[in-house]
Amino acid sequence: MPRRYLGRKPCPFKLGELWATKSDGKGLFLLAEKKNAQGESLADQITHAIARAT
Repeated sequence: MPRRYLGRKPCPFKLGELWATKSDGKGLFLLAEKKNAQGESLADQITHAIARAT
C-alpha cells in the first residue's frame, strides 16, 4: 500500500543531511545526478562531497 503524504513529499536531501549529521562523521549523504547543474560528473560530485566532509 503506498504511503500518503497529504500533499507533501518527503525531501530526501533534508533527510540525508539529518542522517549525515547524526552519524557523527561516519556517514556521508550525496544526492547525485549523472551531471548536475554545475556540469559536474557523478565522479566529481562524489569527490567534492568527500572533500567537504573531511
